[in-house]
Parts: sequence; C-alpha cells; structure tokens
Amino acid sequence: MKNLENRLAYIFIFIAAVFFILFAVYSEGDWGGADSMVHYRISRYAFKYPGLFLDLWGKPVFNILSAPFSQFGFLGLKFFNICVALLSSWIAYSLTRIMKWPVNYLAVPMVLFAPMYFIIIPSGLTEPLFGLVLISAVWLFFKEEYVLSAVVISLLPFARNEGFIIIPFFFLAFLSRKKYKPIPFLISGYVFFSLLGWLIFNDIFWISKHF
Repeated sequence: MKNLENRLAYIFIFIAAVFFILFAVYSEGDWGGADSMVHYRISRYAFKYPGLFLDLWGKPVFNILSAPFSQFGFLGLKFFNICVALLSSWIAYSLTRIMKWPVNYLAVPMVLFAPMYFIIIPSGLTEPLFGLVLISAVWLFFKEEYVLSAVVISLLPFARNEGFIIIPFFFLAFLSRKKYKPIPFLISGYVFFSLLGWLIFNDIFWISKHF
C-alpha cells in the first residue's frame, strides 16, 4: 500500500512539474508584477553586488538560494519557485504519512493547486519559499528532529517578515513537549545573519537598523 501511495505521489509531482514548467515558459507574465521583477533584479545581481544577498526587502534566504537560478534570466527564477513548490508538496505528503492520514498522496495536488498558491508558483515572489521553510520546520518537528526544526524556523523571518509572528508558536510547541535544548536555536537565524552582515556592512546590528 505504501509503495502504491509513493508512486501516486510521484506521479502527481511529475504531472505538476510538467504543467508548471510549460506554464512558466509560455505564460506572458506572472502574478507578482513589479514585486516579482524587483526580487528578480536583486537576486540576479547579488553576485555582482554581494550586499544584495542580505537585502531585507528581497529577503536574504530567498536572495541566496535563488541567485544561481536568476543567472538564467527571469525564467530561471520561475523555475526556482517551481522547484520550491514541488519540494513543499513532497514534504506535505511525507508529513501526512507521519500523521497516518488516509489517501495522503492527495496532499500533493492539494498543495500545488490551492487557488492562491497555484497562481504565484511561476513567479518571482517569496511566498513559495516562505511556505517551504515553514512546512520543513513542521515536518522536522514531527520527525522529532527538534534542534534542526528550530534552526530552520529561525530562518523564516528572513524568507518573509511575517516569520517573526510564527516563531513564538514553535517556542510554545517545544515547551509543551518539554524539549528545552532546541529553544536557544530559535534565534540562530538572527545570529547567523547578524554575523554575516557584520562581515559585509561592518555593523553587527544592521538587521534592527534596516527592518
């Protein structure tokens, strides 16, 4: 039964990959409009101007991960978000297996073809990556990889600002399970980017000054 569920999940992912690639190639625009183009330009020129990797409007996690794809043009950035969405759907499927949900392979199309999510996948927006970081942290939490879950969720505010709102819920989740060791790692993303900014901007407090 598990092998059948796996095959069905991978079939859904393959069909979705083909669909979104064709959608990205042949569509004349994207949902993100000007925001997509600005994200693209930040990502595209980050190798030339390294300070752009830490641009807080563009979001550092997005800038760093998407920059190699953006070297192939705006279509490359669309492909990045397609890969992000496909990976998110696989993690959602894996999470439903952990929870032993029935017909869990349907998690793949339910994620990829959710109305608003569906239209922003082939774009330059940061929402798909935000979703990937969040669902990855939840998946790791339920796999009892608590420290790694805390590290991943600490990166969420650097994928989108709204991540600061979600981190306290993970703090409470760790407390509820009496897992205290991971709690200090909830600030690891902030510490990492503070130190990285110190090297680039010569200012360890650059985040608080630019947010």
